[in-house]
Parts: sequence; structure tokens; C-alpha cells
Amino acid sequence: MLKFESGQLRDAWEDPVFMDDIRGKWIDAQFDFNADKSYDLYLDGKKVIDGVGVRQALPCGEPHLKIGIYRPGDAQAQGDRLSVMDVDKLRLVDK
Repeated sequence: MLKFESGQLRDAWEDPVFMDDIRGKWIDAQFDFNADKSYDLYLDGKKVIDGVGVRQALPCGEPHLKIGIYRPGDAQAQGDRLSVMDVDKLRLVDK
């Protein structure tokens, strides 16, 4: 899961990504994921997350892909409650 905390993309420490800098813009995102090892994230061709380790799945678990915007169900949360995600092209490849 990629997650923003306090307006900053978690795990993008070397080159921080702030929600306010990408909100309302088209972003070319590439997510390189190895279920047994780690993942990398590229935004507009620039690597922003490098080799973050993945948690090991339970023995009965299986790696899978979910794409979407997930919001907490906190009815008392403040701010804009509208989220929009437009996926133009999705390509899954096995390297």
C-alpha cells in the first residue's frame, strides 16, 4: 500500500513527494513490485521510492493487485472528502 502521512508520501524520504504538489495533476506512475523482495516507485520517470521491503504474506496468502483510493471511514475527518483517480493505461508484466 502506498500511503500519504501528514501530506507526504511514506517511504519517499530521499526525494519527498507532497500531496499538494501532485493533487489535480496528471502523473505517470510506474510501480515495480517483486512479491518476494521489494518495490520501487517512479513518478514521471523519477524514482521516488527505492527498494522498500515487502511484508511476507501469511502461508495461506497470495500476492494480488488492488488499485484505488482508500479513505478512512472517520465521519469527523476534516477537509475535502472528494478523491478522483483516472487510470488511462494499466500494463502488468512479468519480468
